[in-house]
Amino acid sequence: MRGVQGLMAHAGDGAARLRPVPSAVVMQPTTTCNLACDYCYLPARPNQHMAPAVAHRVAAAVNRWVGDGHLVRVFWHCGEPLVAGRDRLADLMAPFAASVVHGVQTNATLIDDRWCEFFLDRGIEVSISIDGPEELDVHRVQRGGRPAHSRIMAGIAALRRNDVPFGALAVVTDPTPDAARRLYDFFADLGARRLGVSLQQSLSPTRCPRDGADYEEFWLALLEAWLDNPVVRIREIDHCIDDAFRLLNDPERNGAADVDPLPAVGWDGEVVLTAPELLGLRGPDDLPFSSGNVLETPLDAIIATAAERSPWLAAHLAAAQECLDTCPYGAICPGPSPAPSWFETGTLTTGPTEHCRGAVIAAAEAITLPLLRRAARPA
Repeated sequence: MRGVQGLMAHAGDGAARLRPVPSAVVMQPTTTCNLACDYCYLPARPNQHMAPAVAHRVAAAVNRWVGDGHLVRVFWHCGEPLVAGRDRLADLMAPFAASVVHGVQTNATLIDDRWCEFFLDRGIEVSISIDGPEELDVHRVQRGGRPAHSRIMAGIAALRRNDVPFGALAVVTDPTPDAARRLYDFFADLGARRLGVSLQQSLSPTRCPRDGADYEEFWLALLEAWLDNPVVRIREIDHCIDDAFRLLNDPERNGAADVDPLPAVGWDGEVVLTAPELLGLRGPDDLPFSSGNVLETPLDAIIATAAERSPWLAAHLAAAQECLDTCPYGAICPGPSPAPSWFETGTLTTGPTEHCRGAVIAAAEAITLPLLRRAARPA
């Protein structure tokens, strides 16, 4: 780890803890997805739909939080949410307060003019899962293996035809500088308002890790493409810039890691905290990752007692605190993300993962640290 100790000093003297109020809640209206992307981590599941009672129990907590002045978004995801249908989604959204912002993460293959009307009438934020131009979007396939790109683009055409603003989420399987430039140019031409870039998570501990310099070159190329034509907000670049400004204003980070609980609520009411990717999966000792069920326990109570209920979560919070205490990058990262840790190593107490090296450390070295070094130069 290179040259960061003087710029990102920090010290931890407490225990990592969950925030009592999340920034967002992820809801699974259906377990079904009509695609079969070859990097998907979700197991094969029967077609199950969320009951209105689950949404009512979640809304009870979310409405209290927004009533107290918190901004909480509700994202419908963990499957293809549009498979649930407009009527069912409308029923599930109905118990939430009008001030709650809803979003859908969708593969866009089902979007037509009627869906666009639904989004506009309800002010729903739309994010499309697509991995770039056709030559990069090869892992998103239909059942049977046929490419899905043309169907996704047809859905995006409907959004554009109806003036529905949208963002995008791209999974990058080959993070090269050329891929970064082609990726950004594609989304700029497409008219996306914002873009999240996720490096493909390894589903096997035997995957050969990349050199960190490769990841840095990818982030640098993406930054340069954005600087040349800054029309799409890039989530990861925003985070890096925010980290730099925060560290300039408050270079000492003291205390415990403050972890967003980010509850993911399954179709049946089961709740997994901090890692929606683990919804429906089983963890150490073949125990479920769930910390409770909203049909039995209020969501805020599940969050408050989760560390005691879920040994895996306690292990993750301990790992987060260890990272904060020992890693020179701890000032910009609250600790290992449990999903990459579990998928890559089969444990939740590991140190840096390939995902950590590529998505956090390399982005910091490519973007955050140069900003800090530039600001730290004497006048």
